[in-house]
Amino acid sequence: MRRMSSIVTDYVIFIVHRRNHNRIEGSLRNGVKDLSTLIITDRCSTPHQKCFNLSFSLFFMDCLTAILTRRSVRRFRKDDVSDETVMKLIEAGNAAPSAGNLQARDFIVVRDEETKLKLAVASVRQMFIAEAPVLIVVVANYPRSMRVYGDRGKIYAEQDAAAAVQNILLAAHAMGLASVWIGAYDDEKVSEILNIPSYARPAAILPVGYPAENPRPRKRYALEEITHWEKW
Repeated sequence: MRRMSSIVTDYVIFIVHRRNHNRIEGSLRNGVKDLSTLIITDRCSTPHQKCFNLSFSLFFMDCLTAILTRRSVRRFRKDDVSDETVMKLIEAGNAAPSAGNLQARDFIVVRDEETKLKLAVASVRQMFIAEAPVLIVVVANYPRSMRVYGDRGKIYAEQDAAAAVQNILLAAHAMGLASVWIGAYDDEKVSEILNIPSYARPAAILPVGYPAENPRPRKRYALEEITHWEKW
């Protein structure tokens, strides 16, 4: 096994060869204890050593760990987030459940600095939004759901978009990235900036980048206070 570097920041990387999954080499980076797994599928050659190409499946952490350790991050490093990574996040978002599998949501990727600045101003001047390397704006597409469910489809489209948002947040965290759910903005201004048609509505703005902060866990209600059995 050859040690790979600079693939995923701040995670333990395990490399598993497709021909012998029992041969595992761990590369510990930055003292982080969360386990990340890269299952490598093909070899490639370089002038210096054998390596493994990046046609792999990523299993960065188990689902509950991702859910319980995700934090809302508002400070990001300057490191770029590749288009391939962004598309992985959108793939995760669109894998979320949707009413009738109609997937009544669209995704707008924003990298342009001027556009990010305009969106930050439209979001009650949350200027940190403009500092993220990339934004993913999740949009509820009403007619895609309403053509089947009528007026009720408006609610379903918003639910579809919300489910996608949570998937993206969790996928970003699992991949060593970070984000925060932005819902405070002027809908009309955001729609104008991004040329969103009148039949759709922005559901969330997600700044995405590598975290430059590690927020503390927030307090949650005791489960006994919010859990009801059989009836309210």
